[in-house]
Amino acid sequence: MRSVTCVHTVFRLLPLFVLALPLLCQAAGPTMFDVIFARRPPLYYAEEGADGAVQTRGVVYERVRAAFAAAAIPVRFVEQPTKRVVASVRDDSQPLCAMGWFKTPEREGFARFSAPIYQDKPWVVVTRKAMHPRLQTYKTLAALLRDGHLVPSILDGISHGNYIDGLLAKARIERATIDPIQNLRKIEASHGDYTILPSDVFDFYRAQNPATTLVALVYRDVEPGEKLYLMCSKSTPDTLIEQFNIALRMQ
Repeated sequence: MRSVTCVHTVFRLLPLFVLALPLLCQAAGPTMFDVIFARRPPLYYAEEGADGAVQTRGVVYERVRAAFAAAAIPVRFVEQPTKRVVASVRDDSQPLCAMGWFKTPEREGFARFSAPIYQDKPWVVVTRKAMHPRLQTYKTLAALLRDGHLVPSILDGISHGNYIDGLLAKARIERATIDPIQNLRKIEASHGDYTILPSDVFDFYRAQNPATTLVALVYRDVEPGEKLYLMCSKSTPDTLIEQFNIALRMQ
């Protein structure tokens, strides 16, 4: 019975192994394929462990890491600032993929994408408790963003999905070149009126900061979260992306 299971497993993995052969030959040397990411807990983030070593963690990181491992593609995960991640993919100086990005028409012009790796959570508005009554008077995010006296702190270089991006393009906003957690700390310190981010990021922040004065508001015109992908440079081989996709589907 055990031998039958083994044969079944070999044949199940054979197409993946055949696809991986060219990359296995390339990987015989020290070169590893880079997967870059900008900090976004709880999906993917780097933090210092008890032993002082920096470790990458997160629910999407684990899924992506497992897929590359199953595809026999050696990878190195590298954290970078958001704008540098986009620049690295756009410059196309080497084959690489960025972890966890929306597929937009602009990005499809300079990048290629994997199969979806995650269904994003709905986006929420986060503000201080003292600001909550004022923001609650607005029934939609569109109406809130038309109030030019309230200025949101928005992370620079990211997409919030097509609908929210369209609203932000017409609104008065402040761009912040920091990560989502730092931006929440900024709002809590009264630097900025509110921000817009996925609900799971705020849940992570609240779990880490149980005494926080921040609260979330959900607006009826905000749609469910969009799908996230690996966003890869144009020089990334199609075979590598397909190997990853096959391994991802087998999870």
